Amino acid sequence: AFFGTPRQMLDYFRRVQREEQMPDAPGTRVEESGWGQPDLIFDILETPLRDLNGEVIYEEDKRGQLSPSRRFSPAFWQDRFQTHRLMEEVHREEPESDPQPVKPPPFPARTWRDEWVQFGALLKRAFLGRLRNRSNFTTTLLEAPALALLVSFVLRYAEDGTYRFHDAFHLPTYFFLTLVIGMFLGLTNSVDEVLRDRTILQRERNHRVRVGSYVIAKIITLGFFALLQCVIHTLVGSWVLGIRGMFFSNLFWMYATTLQGVITGLLISSLVPNPKTALNCIPLILIPQIILGGALIKYEEMNRDIKVEEAFRRIVDRGEDPDAEPSRLSVPAICSLMPLRWSYEGMILSLARHNPVSRLQSEFDHTARTLAAVPGLDAEGERRLRAIKDARPYLQGLEARSPKAVELGLKHLEQTLETGNLDRAFLASLAPLQGCEVFRPQDLYVNRKINDLYTQAEMERLDYRAGKPANVFFGARRAYRFTWPPGAPPREIVVSTLMLDMAMLAFFAATGTVFVYLGVSAMLRRV
Repeated sequence: AFFGTPRQMLDYFRRVQREEQMPDAPGTRVEESGWGQPDLIFDILETPLRDLNGEVIYEEDKRGQLSPSRRFSPAFWQDRFQTHRLMEEVHREEPESDPQPVKPPPFPARTWRDEWVQFGALLKRAFLGRLRNRSNFTTTLLEAPALALLVSFVLRYAEDGTYRFHDAFHLPTYFFLTLVIGMFLGLTNSVDEVLRDRTILQRERNHRVRVGSYVIAKIITLGFFALLQCVIHTLVGSWVLGIRGMFFSNLFWMYATTLQGVITGLLISSLVPNPKTALNCIPLILIPQIILGGALIKYEEMNRDIKVEEAFRRIVDRGEDPDAEPSRLSVPAICSLMPLRWSYEGMILSLARHNPVSRLQSEFDHTARTLAAVPGLDAEGERRLRAIKDARPYLQGLEARSPKAVELGLKHLEQTLETGNLDRAFLASLAPLQGCEVFRPQDLYVNRKINDLYTQAEMERLDYRAGKPANVFFGARRAYRFTWPPGAPPREIVVSTLMLDMAMLAFFAATGTVFVYLGVSAMLRRV
């Protein structure tokens, strides 16, 4: 019936209404600018056929129901529009002295307030759309605890038959599966989002909806529900497996992985033509990350006969001997393209280095070395140093009657580190009663399997090739050599592995967001 901009359409059908002498429908009004309401178009297209008495003539449709007969058939509207286009072509070929057809005025420039109002509308619509889909919302909240219960109960195993966190054998596997579940939840929550909104986005193109605002609103909305899933999953898994003191750390790594899955799902949804293809892409994204993530197949047992790996290593480490053999614990280059590899390493390192016991040990050692290195330490510094040396053995030998008592003892030792006041009587009051179960900090906060992974990596990193540190999986630091400008001596940058893991996940998320923006923009240009 018509093809063009909304303003041209309204002008065209208002002119048709005048020429065919169609009355205004009840409630129809004309704005001051002269443009009619959008409902006017439907009233004109569906103008009923009337008899000589003015009564509407009805006809029976395919379902056997009576409906008003239309005054004008679809063929009429098609012929009229073709005539309209032909007349426009004739007017364009007339001399320039002839009056030109009046064009609709351009859209006014947008202000920051307009942009913010549009973003708020997109955010509200995305959020309410998730809430109003009851079945989808219920599934979103239930699948996280269900998967957490399944995985944690299956992996609640100890070699001697009595489960203790310190001796939990499958804890690294649990944390890897936690990240896999996070990636899976993110992908399934977002893989059809753009496809569902495609019709709306196409309709709203003429209202200049910002693609960037749409993408950010989607990520914020999906990220909020992903956070709920991660919190529930972390709480349930920590309760079943007795994980203490690491809730926020574990939540951070799982949420970072889930958010990466959300962005990847949106990218898939912006590129594929239908939901079935989008769902088929989930295994193609998830399975390579499971295989190359560093848990299912250890890197020291992985096939390294890949020429790309050798070329990548020569580019990155130009200062090294080209014939030198890399460490058996080094990460293959292709595995560095997997976000799951970075989040898994970050989670294991956090558990090994930043659990309450290991973190307090590091702070004791660092503070003691710092105070001992001060020349001419005053009396207050001497007293604090002596208190730290006296408190250090309590961290290893603390025994308490309950997990809560152990937590109180660690808090007192942390205060001793800050104030230099050690209350031995208080620590003695936490001791277990005779015949009662004994609780130690190492048993509650340190897992032997995770600690072995970190210790093995550090031994390999520090002792590899007669003292030259190597870049290994789970190593505390990484060193990268480069030559710049060309011809200058090689330089070396040493970075914290945890900071590098966070930076790589942020890089993947930012890059994925840019590609989602480009994918949605390209989708709107294709139609």
